[in-house]
Amino acid sequence: MRRTALLAMAFLLVACDSEPERPPLFGDTQQLTQAVSTALTQGKAAKFSTDLAIGGVRTTGRGQARFDTAGTALAMSMDLSGEPMELRLVDKLLYVKVPGADAAKPWAKLSADGQDPFSQAMGASLDQVAKQSDPARTVEQLRRAGTLVRAEHGDGVDHYWFDVDLARLGDRLPAGLSPDVVKEIQGKADRFPVELWVDAQHRPAEVSMDLSALLKAAGAPDGSPAKITAKYSEWGAQADVQAPPADQIGALPGS
Repeated sequence: MRRTALLAMAFLLVACDSEPERPPLFGDTQQLTQAVSTALTQGKAAKFSTDLAIGGVRTTGRGQARFDTAGTALAMSMDLSGEPMELRLVDKLLYVKVPGADAAKPWAKLSADGQDPFSQAMGASLDQVAKQSDPARTVEQLRRAGTLVRAEHGDGVDHYWFDVDLARLGDRLPAGLSPDVVKEIQGKADRFPVELWVDAQHRPAEVSMDLSALLKAAGAPDGSPAKITAKYSEWGAQADVQAPPADQIGALPGS
Protein backbone atom coordinates (compact mmCIF):
# COMPACT_ATOMS: atom_id res chain seq x y z
CA MET A 1 0.00 0.00 0.00
CA ARG A 2 2.77 2.40 0.94
CA ARG A 3 4.66 1.62 -2.26
CA THR A 4 1.53 2.20 -4.32
CA ALA A 5 0.97 5.56 -2.65
CA LEU A 6 4.58 6.61 -3.31
CA LEU A 7 4.29 5.62 -6.97
CA ALA A 8 1.05 7.57 -7.32
CA MET A 9 2.67 10.64 -5.71
CA ALA A 10 5.66 10.40 -8.01
CA PHE A 11 3.37 10.20 -11.03
CA LEU A 12 1.47 13.28 -9.92
CA LEU A 13 4.68 15.23 -9.37
CA VAL A 14 5.93 14.36 -12.84
CA ALA A 15 2.59 15.28 -14.37
CA CYS A 16 2.49 18.63 -12.58
CA ASP A 17 6.07 19.41 -13.54
CA SER A 18 5.62 18.66 -17.24
CA GLU A 19 4.92 21.43 -19.70
CA PRO A 20 1.36 21.82 -21.00
CA GLU A 21 0.77 20.41 -24.45
CA ARG A 22 1.50 22.92 -27.20
CA PRO A 23 -1.33 23.68 -29.62
CA PRO A 24 -0.85 22.16 -33.06
CA LEU A 25 1.00 24.12 -35.71
CA PHE A 26 -0.99 25.75 -38.49
CA GLY A 27 -0.65 23.94 -41.79
CA ASP A 28 -2.28 26.56 -43.98
CA THR A 29 -1.36 30.18 -44.73
CA GLN A 30 -4.94 31.45 -44.57
CA GLN A 31 -5.66 29.87 -41.18
CA LEU A 32 -2.44 31.21 -39.69
CA THR A 33 -2.84 34.74 -41.03
CA GLN A 34 -6.45 34.84 -39.85
CA ALA A 35 -5.38 33.84 -36.33
CA VAL A 36 -2.64 36.48 -36.25
CA SER A 37 -4.95 39.14 -37.68
CA THR A 38 -7.51 38.39 -34.98
CA ALA A 39 -4.82 38.65 -32.29
CA LEU A 40 -3.82 42.05 -33.66
CA THR A 41 -7.31 43.52 -33.26
CA GLN A 42 -7.62 42.90 -29.52
CA GLY A 43 -6.58 46.41 -28.47
CA LYS A 44 -3.13 45.28 -27.34
CA ALA A 45 0.16 47.14 -27.52
CA ALA A 46 3.77 46.11 -27.91
CA LYS A 47 7.28 47.44 -28.19
CA PHE A 48 9.19 46.79 -31.37
CA SER A 49 12.54 47.18 -33.10
CA THR A 50 13.29 47.19 -36.81
CA ASP A 51 16.40 46.69 -38.92
CA LEU A 52 16.30 47.33 -42.66
CA ALA A 53 19.38 46.85 -44.82
CA ILE A 54 18.65 47.47 -48.50
CA GLY A 55 21.74 47.90 -50.66
CA GLY A 56 23.85 50.63 -49.11
CA VAL A 57 21.04 52.02 -46.96
CA ARG A 58 20.75 50.88 -43.34
CA THR A 59 17.80 51.89 -41.20
CA THR A 60 17.25 50.90 -37.59
CA GLY A 61 14.43 51.92 -35.33
CA ARG A 62 12.54 51.19 -32.17
CA GLY A 63 9.27 52.27 -30.69
CA GLN A 64 5.85 51.23 -29.49
CA ALA A 65 2.62 50.44 -31.26
CA ARG A 66 -1.06 49.97 -30.47
CA PHE A 67 -3.13 47.48 -32.43
CA ASP A 68 -6.93 47.44 -32.68
CA THR A 69 -9.80 47.27 -35.17
CA ALA A 70 -9.27 50.92 -36.14
CA GLY A 71 -5.78 50.12 -37.39
CA THR A 72 -2.26 50.40 -36.06
CA ALA A 73 -0.87 53.50 -34.38
CA LEU A 74 2.88 53.64 -33.83
CA ALA A 75 5.59 55.98 -32.63
CA MET A 76 9.23 55.26 -33.41
CA SER A 77 12.65 56.83 -33.37
CA MET A 78 14.97 55.78 -36.14
CA ASP A 79 18.41 56.17 -37.64
CA LEU A 80 18.45 56.41 -41.42
CA SER A 81 22.08 55.98 -42.50
CA GLY A 82 23.20 58.09 -39.54
CA GLU A 83 20.37 60.63 -39.75
CA PRO A 84 18.12 60.60 -36.63
CA MET A 85 14.40 61.24 -36.95
CA GLU A 86 11.07 60.39 -35.39
CA LEU A 87 7.96 58.99 -37.02
CA ARG A 88 4.35 58.67 -35.90
CA LEU A 89 1.68 56.79 -37.78
CA VAL A 90 -1.80 57.68 -36.48
CA ASP A 91 -5.15 57.30 -38.28
CA LYS A 92 -3.21 56.28 -41.39
CA LEU A 93 -1.42 59.66 -41.44
CA LEU A 94 2.37 59.79 -41.18
CA TYR A 95 4.16 62.52 -39.20
CA VAL A 96 7.92 63.10 -39.17
CA LYS A 97 10.32 65.10 -37.03
CA VAL A 98 13.75 65.68 -38.58
CA PRO A 99 16.89 67.63 -37.63
CA GLY A 100 16.75 71.23 -38.78
CA ALA A 101 13.00 71.58 -38.32
CA ASP A 102 11.49 74.69 -36.71
CA ALA A 103 11.84 74.24 -32.94
CA ALA A 104 8.35 75.64 -32.35
CA LYS A 105 6.79 73.40 -34.99
CA PRO A 106 9.08 70.39 -35.27
CA TRP A 107 6.56 67.99 -36.81
CA ALA A 108 5.28 67.79 -40.37
CA LYS A 109 2.81 65.62 -42.21
CA LEU A 110 4.61 63.45 -44.71
CA SER A 111 3.15 62.38 -48.02
CA ALA A 112 4.61 59.48 -49.97
CA ASP A 113 3.87 61.38 -53.20
CA GLY A 114 4.40 64.96 -51.93
CA GLN A 115 5.94 67.54 -54.26
CA ASP A 116 8.26 69.23 -51.74
CA PRO A 117 11.97 68.27 -51.95
CA PHE A 118 11.97 66.30 -48.69
CA SER A 119 8.92 64.22 -49.62
CA GLN A 120 10.32 63.56 -53.08
CA ALA A 121 13.62 62.41 -51.61
CA MET A 122 12.41 60.54 -48.51
CA GLY A 123 8.63 60.37 -48.49
CA ALA A 124 8.08 56.99 -50.12
CA SER A 125 10.94 55.36 -48.17
CA LEU A 126 9.79 56.62 -44.76
CA ASP A 127 6.19 55.72 -45.55
CA GLN A 128 7.31 52.17 -46.33
CA VAL A 129 9.47 51.94 -43.20
CA ALA A 130 6.58 52.99 -40.96
CA LYS A 131 4.10 50.65 -42.62
CA GLN A 132 6.54 47.72 -42.70
CA SER A 133 6.99 48.10 -38.93
CA ASP A 134 3.29 47.24 -38.63
CA PRO A 135 2.94 43.43 -38.39
CA ALA A 136 -0.60 43.71 -39.75
CA ARG A 137 0.94 44.76 -43.09
CA THR A 138 3.23 41.73 -43.11
CA VAL A 139 0.30 39.45 -42.33
CA GLU A 140 -1.61 40.98 -45.24
CA GLN A 141 1.39 40.40 -47.52
CA LEU A 142 1.48 36.74 -46.46
CA ARG A 143 -2.27 36.34 -46.84
CA ARG A 144 -2.14 37.73 -50.38
CA ALA A 145 0.94 36.05 -51.72
CA GLY A 146 2.52 33.66 -49.20
CA THR A 147 2.76 29.88 -49.42
CA LEU A 148 3.55 28.12 -46.13
CA VAL A 149 6.45 25.75 -46.76
CA ARG A 150 7.59 24.72 -43.27
CA ALA A 151 6.61 25.02 -39.60
CA GLU A 152 8.07 23.94 -36.28
CA HIS A 153 7.74 24.58 -32.56
CA GLY A 154 10.47 26.80 -31.12
CA ASP A 155 11.44 27.96 -27.65
CA GLY A 156 8.18 29.55 -26.53
CA VAL A 157 7.23 30.55 -30.08
CA ASP A 158 6.21 28.79 -33.26
CA HIS A 159 8.34 29.33 -36.36
CA TYR A 160 6.87 29.46 -39.88
CA TRP A 161 8.60 29.74 -43.27
CA PHE A 162 6.88 31.17 -46.36
CA ASP A 163 7.58 31.56 -50.05
CA VAL A 164 6.08 34.86 -51.28
CA ASP A 165 5.00 35.46 -54.88
CA LEU A 166 5.96 39.03 -55.80
CA ALA A 167 3.38 39.31 -58.56
CA ARG A 168 0.50 38.65 -56.15
CA LEU A 169 1.45 41.43 -53.71
CA GLY A 170 -0.08 44.23 -55.75
CA ASP A 171 0.52 47.52 -53.92
CA ARG A 172 1.58 45.78 -50.67
CA LEU A 173 5.28 45.76 -51.56
CA PRO A 174 7.95 45.37 -48.85
CA ALA A 175 9.97 48.40 -47.81
CA GLY A 176 12.77 49.06 -50.29
CA LEU A 177 10.82 47.85 -53.33
CA SER A 178 9.05 50.19 -55.72
CA PRO A 179 6.72 49.38 -58.61
CA ASP A 180 9.49 50.46 -60.98
CA VAL A 181 11.91 47.94 -59.47
CA VAL A 182 9.27 45.20 -59.69
CA LYS A 183 8.82 45.92 -63.41
CA GLU A 184 12.57 45.89 -63.91
CA ILE A 185 13.08 42.45 -62.37
CA GLN A 186 9.96 40.84 -63.84
CA GLY A 187 10.96 37.49 -65.27
CA LYS A 188 14.31 37.51 -63.44
CA ALA A 189 13.18 37.03 -59.85
CA ASP A 190 9.61 36.61 -58.71
CA ARG A 191 9.71 35.12 -55.21
CA PHE A 192 11.33 35.78 -51.83
CA PRO A 193 11.36 34.04 -48.43
CA VAL A 194 9.70 35.30 -45.26
CA GLU A 195 9.96 33.86 -41.75
CA LEU A 196 7.41 34.51 -39.00
CA TRP A 197 7.57 33.66 -35.30
CA VAL A 198 4.35 33.82 -33.24
CA ASP A 199 3.68 33.27 -29.53
CA ALA A 200 1.01 31.07 -27.95
CA GLN A 201 -1.59 33.84 -28.42
CA HIS A 202 -0.71 34.06 -32.13
CA ARG A 203 0.95 37.47 -31.70
CA PRO A 204 4.05 38.15 -33.82
CA ALA A 205 7.38 37.87 -32.03
CA GLU A 206 9.60 38.36 -35.07
CA VAL A 207 9.35 38.78 -38.83
CA SER A 208 12.21 38.42 -41.30
CA MET A 209 12.21 39.06 -45.06
CA ASP A 210 15.13 38.29 -47.36
CA LEU A 211 14.99 40.36 -50.55
CA SER A 212 18.53 39.51 -51.70
CA ALA A 213 17.45 37.68 -54.86
CA LEU A 214 15.25 40.60 -55.90
CA LEU A 215 18.01 43.14 -55.32
CA LYS A 216 20.48 41.03 -57.30
CA ALA A 217 18.02 40.78 -60.19
CA ALA A 218 17.78 44.59 -60.16
CA GLY A 219 21.54 44.81 -60.76
CA ALA A 220 23.00 45.05 -57.25
CA PRO A 221 26.40 43.39 -56.72
CA ASP A 222 26.48 39.88 -55.27
CA GLY A 223 26.36 39.96 -51.50
CA SER A 224 24.51 43.28 -51.25
CA PRO A 225 22.38 43.15 -48.08
CA ALA A 226 18.64 43.13 -48.57
CA LYS A 227 16.93 42.05 -45.39
CA ILE A 228 14.11 43.40 -43.22
CA THR A 229 13.75 42.26 -39.61
CA ALA A 230 11.18 43.37 -37.05
CA LYS A 231 10.90 42.11 -33.46
CA TYR A 232 7.98 42.57 -31.05
CA SER A 233 7.94 42.22 -27.27
CA GLU A 234 6.16 43.23 -24.07
CA TRP A 235 2.70 42.60 -25.48
CA GLY A 236 0.07 44.26 -23.33
CA ALA A 237 2.29 47.22 -22.44
CA GLN A 238 0.64 50.62 -22.42
CA ALA A 239 1.11 52.63 -25.62
CA ASP A 240 -0.37 56.12 -25.72
CA VAL A 241 0.39 56.95 -29.34
CA GLN A 242 -1.16 60.22 -30.46
CA ALA A 243 -0.75 62.54 -33.42
CA PRO A 244 1.45 65.58 -32.63
CA PRO A 245 -0.48 68.62 -31.33
CA ALA A 246 -1.78 70.75 -34.19
CA ASP A 247 0.21 73.80 -33.05
CA GLN A 248 3.45 71.76 -33.38
CA ILE A 249 2.87 70.76 -37.00
CA GLY A 250 4.69 72.90 -39.55
CA ALA A 251 6.37 72.62 -42.91
CA LEU A 252 9.04 70.14 -43.93
CA PRO A 253 12.61 71.49 -44.17
CA GLY A 254 13.23 72.93 -47.62
CA SER A 255 9.57 73.19 -48.55
